[in-house]
Amino acid sequence: SYVVKNKIIPEHFDTNLLYVLTSEVNRTLQSAESLLCVLYRPGTGPALADKRPALPHFYQPIPIHTEARSKDLLLNPQYIFKNKLKEIFQEEIYNNKEWLAKEAAVKDDFKLWSLISGLKIKRLENSISFGTNIFIRTIHNVPLPKGVDEKNAEKLISLASWIVAARYKP
Repeated sequence: SYVVKNKIIPEHFDTNLLYVLTSEVNRTLQSAESLLCVLYRPGTGPALADKRPALPHFYQPIPIHTEARSKDLLLNPQYIFKNKLKEIFQEEIYNNKEWLAKEAAVKDDFKLWSLISGLKIKRLENSISFGTNIFIRTIHNVPLPKGVDEKNAEKLISLASWIVAARYKP
């Protein structure tokens, strides 16, 4: 394979060269395991002193390390810094003139959006989940919730995009 031919990784697993870290979510564990099965196929595993396979078919098990979300700075930094991020948003974003003007412009929609979505939308930042949900529905041709017409869908999608951009613009 090109991986071995180009010496991207060694043909045989070496614990000193490869460390696999994933979140504790089944989906990511399965993805890591699947990728490793392709990189180190049966036949690449360890042999005993007499050259017989240490495991059936020279299978190569590779340790997959996990980290709890609450401690994982590498894979999920927002989880760790969630409170700090909220504090920064509150101080720097949610009280600036542009944000407050946008919130005032759509405030009358919060009650309807709350009823339709089941979310508690009392402030502009609470509407991002609903707007993102509507966006995903439109790109996958999933029917919009009852009470959301095309005009309202466009408004929610545009608003969610604006919120994300406003939070992270320099």
